[in-house]
Amino acid sequence: VADGTNLFEVTMPMTKAKLRFKFLTGQDEADIMVASERKKKQGQKASNLVTQRLRYAITSVNGITDRSKLDMFVRNLPARDSLFMRNYLDKHEPGIEMKAWMDCPACLEHSEVRLPLGAAFFWPDE
Repeated sequence: VADGTNLFEVTMPMTKAKLRFKFLTGQDEADIMVASERKKKQGQKASNLVTQRLRYAITSVNGITDRSKLDMFVRNLPARDSLFMRNYLDKHEPGIEMKAWMDCPACLEHSEVRLPLGAAFFWPDE
């Protein structure tokens, strides 16, 4: 929507609704987990995390920003639109690429490898 902001726009394939959304921040993720734990402690059925994530990510639908209307939209979102949005978020969300291309000097093969980022990476044996 605007350079330098965490606000983006996409049109849903089924409903043709124009969504404005943001990528979740660490605080959003923490809020989702706290709300989920709170519901569990109160004996309520924990809400679906997929739905919760979409509720936090979507900021407007066709210009509507009323939170209760947005929540209703997310709850009634067709499965195909929900899947589209989740895939879109996963594909475009910024992060660290954990793969790299490597040239093997022994066999001269050029292949993609995953970077091994485990405990040994931070505390090597040597």
